[in-house]
Parts: sequence; structure tokens; C-alpha cells
Amino acid sequence: MPRKARKREYGSGSVYRRGNTFTIQWRTPDGTKKYESGFTSQEQASEALKMKTSSPGAGPQATGQQLSTLVTAWLKERAFTHASNRDDELRWKKHLEPVFGHLEPDQLDTAKLAAFIKGKRQSDLKPATVGLLVRLLSTIYTSLIEANAATRNPVKSLTKQTKALFKPDSDPKDTPFLTSKEQIRDIYQGIQDNRVQVAFAVGTHAGLRTSEVLGLSWEDIDLPGKRITVRRQFYKGQLRGLKDKEGRTVPILGDLGSILESFQGPEKRSGLLFPDMDQAALWRGLKAAQLKLELPTICWYHATRHTMASHWVMGGGSIEWLAQVMGHSSAMTTRRYAHLRPELLPSSEMAKLGTSFGGLTAELTADMDMKKAAPERAA
Repeated sequence: MPRKARKREYGSGSVYRRGNTFTIQWRTPDGTKKYESGFTSQEQASEALKMKTSSPGAGPQATGQQLSTLVTAWLKERAFTHASNRDDELRWKKHLEPVFGHLEPDQLDTAKLAAFIKGKRQSDLKPATVGLLVRLLSTIYTSLIEANAATRNPVKSLTKQTKALFKPDSDPKDTPFLTSKEQIRDIYQGIQDNRVQVAFAVGTHAGLRTSEVLGLSWEDIDLPGKRITVRRQFYKGQLRGLKDKEGRTVPILGDLGSILESFQGPEKRSGLLFPDMDQAALWRGLKAAQLKLELPTICWYHATRHTMASHWVMGGGSIEWLAQVMGHSSAMTTRRYAHLRPELLPSSEMAKLGTSFGGLTAELTADMDMKKAAPERAA
């Protein structure tokens, strides 16, 4: 006669893997079985289980600190280091805090988050906007976990079906950019303001963000070494550090070196490259040139940064190197900018592809002919 399974007591529990995450199972003092999932590592899950079973009321859930209090402090700390902090604060106040602010960190589970996402989509909020909210929440939880204020990130456990709800509905390949070097040259020559001309050249050749272009100083330009050190950005009327607080080095490619060389003489190379210039002035100069040339009107960001990334990839450049040049932490982000279109591949690259696959095609054809002839010989 098989023995009856012994009921686990409080203080015991287990950790097991489920898909790409780990789940913990334990019993409360009254004997109720509990589960919690979404842990990204076995060590993290084991630590959470220890907190759940060490003593009643232990762990982040029992601290009494609500997300509203924790996130307010978090936003205050990063106000001087992240240019996008004000936007993040508005997203938190308008969308996230009213729904989750009263919860303690580990009380927000995947089910609550999935319901929030579905509700936002039903309210006709665009997928890209919902995606921004989810990514902000994930960033918050990453910081809370590091501060031992939370044990898991509920965003990590979202199902593919839920993630599909905030997948952008626009195809990155449809994002406009200047498809030829001739277009870049014509627009450059068509811009009337010399400062806007040079800023346009920096954007299309170095791939800098608009705020980074406006934040460039002459001390950041190394003409003999053919490199630019991106250190600062001009954001909302203020010169400040980059959002990730880390500078990067960008190569001076093509004609950009000679353009910068002729922009100002050595005796005038000090301070900002483009003082008293703002994004609106850049956009006006670009738009006027596009209208004059009867070209499709695309925004400054697409005409410069997107254009540089696309031509880099079409020229055979590495996505990984491009990620470093553009200041992305992940090459996955860079792929959104590299709109590689087969119809725009240089003829030389098409010839290479034809050569590479030509031999393989011949081998396959010969193999198929042999198989076709085999039954005939057998007959």
C-alpha cells in the first residue's frame, strides 16, 4: 500500500524551472500552498524562497513600502542623470501609478500586468505607447531588485501572446530615409544656412542624435585622428550629460572631415559648434531644402540618423559596430534603424550573392537530375 504524501510544513519549499524562468513553491503558516514565478535565475528564486519561509511577514512584501513611494524616490534620484526622466515621470503619473501605485513591489504579478496591458489596448492606446510603459516598469523593477526592494520582475514572465499586444504596428522597413548618396548631396547643397548644412552632414555621416549634434563642442572633434567624442547633449534648452552617462567615440567618415575643416578656421574653434541653434531651426532648414528640390518631406531624425544607419548596413558594415557608434546597449535596438532593403543593394553585392549561391544551385540541379534518371536506368 503506497504511503500517503506528507504535507509540507511552513519553512519548507522548493525551486523548479518552468520555461525560461524559475518558480518557487512553499506553504504559509496556515498550510496553504503558494506559488510565485518569474525569477530570472535559480539563485534569485532561492533567495526569494528563503525570505518567504524564514519568518512570517519577512521579505519585501512586508516592508510596507508601496510602489508609489519607491518609484517617486527612484525618479528623483535619476532626474539629473537621465534626459528622459521627465517623460518617464509623466508616464508613471498618468498611466502606471493610478493602477499599481498602491501595491507593494512583489504584489504586482504577471496576471495584473497582463490585465493592465489589455485594458490600455482596449482604450485605443497605441501599441508603441503601451510598450514604453511596459519597458519603463521593467526598468523600475530592475532597480528595485538591485536595491532588494523586490525579488522579481513581472515583465520578464509575460507570455508571447501578451507581448504581441504592445508590439509596434509599424514596420521598421517602412521608416523613411534618404536612399541614395545623391539625395544626401542634393539636400546638403540645397540647405541655405551653413550651420544647418554642417549639422546635417554630422547627422548623416556620424549618426548622432539631434540633441547630441547640438551638444557638440570643438574640443570633442579630433580632425587629425578622424574621430568625434560624444559627451553631451543639448536637451530642452540645457547642456547636460548623455542619458547613460557614458561617452562614445564616433569615426569621421567620408567628406565629414573636410566639411568640418572648412566650417571654421583654427582660430575660431572653441565652444559649441552650433551655438544659438535649436532643433526647430534644423528642421526648418531641412524642410525648405526638401520642398525646393521637390523631394518627399521627412523629418530631421529620419533624414540623418536613420539614413546613416541604413547606408552603413547597405555598405556591408557590421550591426555590432554600428550599435557602438550609435550608442545602443543592444544590437537588437540598432536593427530598427538599419532598414536594409534588397532593392537598394549595390549591384556588386548582388553579384556576390549570385556567385555564392550559383555553385550550390548547380550542385542541387545535378543531384535532382541524377535522382530523376535513376528510375529510368532501373527500368
